[in-house]
Amino acid sequence: MSNTVTSSLKILLEQLASQANLPSLTTSGPVLPDGWVVLTILDSKPSRPYVPIQGILAAGPNEDGDLVLVLSFGMLWSNFYKNNTTGYPLAPNDFTRLSSDIIGKTAPSKAMVMTVFADAYSKSRNDIWNVLGFITEDYSACPLYTTGMGLAAPVAQLCAMDMRAENTGPLKQDAPKMLDEGCVFSAPKFAKPDFVSYYNLQITKNKFPAQCTVWAASQGLIVDFFPLNGDCGYLGELKYMDTVSIPKYDVPWWERSDVYYLQQLGGEPTKNSVIPVTFSTLPTDFSRNLSYTLSLMVAATYQRAQHPDSLVINIAPYEVYKTITSAAAFATIFQSPDSVVVAFRGSISFQEFYTYNCKSTYASLSFIDNSSVYVHAGAAAIYNLPVEGASTTVPTTLAEAIIAELKTIAPNKNVYLTGHDIGGAVASIAATDYALNDCGFQLKALYTFGSTLLSTISFKTLFDAHVGSKSYQLVRLQDKLHNAIQALGYFTIMNPITMNGQLEIEESTYHSLTGYIGLLNPNGIRI
Repeated sequence: MSNTVTSSLKILLEQLASQANLPSLTTSGPVLPDGWVVLTILDSKPSRPYVPIQGILAAGPNEDGDLVLVLSFGMLWSNFYKNNTTGYPLAPNDFTRLSSDIIGKTAPSKAMVMTVFADAYSKSRNDIWNVLGFITEDYSACPLYTTGMGLAAPVAQLCAMDMRAENTGPLKQDAPKMLDEGCVFSAPKFAKPDFVSYYNLQITKNKFPAQCTVWAASQGLIVDFFPLNGDCGYLGELKYMDTVSIPKYDVPWWERSDVYYLQQLGGEPTKNSVIPVTFSTLPTDFSRNLSYTLSLMVAATYQRAQHPDSLVINIAPYEVYKTITSAAAFATIFQSPDSVVVAFRGSISFQEFYTYNCKSTYASLSFIDNSSVYVHAGAAAIYNLPVEGASTTVPTTLAEAIIAELKTIAPNKNVYLTGHDIGGAVASIAATDYALNDCGFQLKALYTFGSTLLSTISFKTLFDAHVGSKSYQLVRLQDKLHNAIQALGYFTIMNPITMNGQLEIEESTYHSLTGYIGLLNPNGIRI
């Protein structure tokens, strides 16, 4: 099952995989390496709840100057987000067996993959195979590589199996004559052990070319936690990085990003012209310096969840008071002589993203008397996660544990709440709790960064009335993750603040906390 994809080819495939994930791909096209041309763009849009797939079939020179083809797959985070609204797990429906047309008739009955990826591939299969019709005679003798990154990686791995030499497409299309090896990056583990064994056995039998999964990790250090997902496994050969390092800000949307992987592989990301940050109309009491400090505390909260033994970011005069550990460490409390901050992180792994961010059904909150006031169910679930060591004599939920700590240390101090991604939504729920109930301390302000939308119209009315004047919801103009579920009946809460600006190096989602930190830095844009 040996894979011979060279370091230079990995860089090339990563660049093409990242372009396939661009939100602007189908409207503006990709930006390809020198000498590369687009043969066609894949734009498959099955109806909901199936997740659309996009991609690029491109031709160009490899590191030796030989002409090759690459079929790159993309899957937008926002599409995955809004098309999967019930969260995970929902056993036994989370896993399914692909049709024998795709995996072959000899696959064992328990050779199953996550339903979301099986459905996405199956519903787009005809469009995927039709891409092969754009391989003209000029390119017919060129090797064809497959690739994908992040959510699209499983699609690329299923395609490699489906396009094996002995197979035909849904309209009896011939398999590509020169299918070569596949390589994916930051791939979520999506296959059950029986499927992993079967898939890898088919590679050993030379049914289709070797596949590799490149992970920003080493034998002793995981940097990109996104691929982790329960007992699911990797397909093909797992390739650790030769060298891998934790970046200055240990935050997941940067560590799973196109630019981070490219840098770790030895490539050079595209550099932009730096554009200083500007804001939409700012509320009177908004503080850029405070927002910057709070963004660092959220980064430290991510760090303490991912690498608790590493050196905590210096945020003097604040120091870590306690990390509250439930099913995972979602919140850290910081204190200074006159203030207390509770910082909530967002999702780290694919399992967390699918479980919480994608649980976009409605939920009520126990601290609100009106049971018809609803919020995002995934954010509510985090707020009410059971706490480690809980018993009849100690707080049982994340919410209760934080309130108990604040009652001890926060009276007579300013209390701030902050969070990123779904952590911003959880912070907003906490702010509402503290505003509606006498908890023994007073909320000074709430600052969020790229927060997941959490509010139905009923909650918005309540929040805006009781918290709104103390709330600052910062969102980068290009960050499409925060409002991906707007069409599901979620509303922006007070006070939305749009940030416009550009860093020298940007990851493609603009959702990483690194970007917010860089733009908010009062000493000038930097990361």
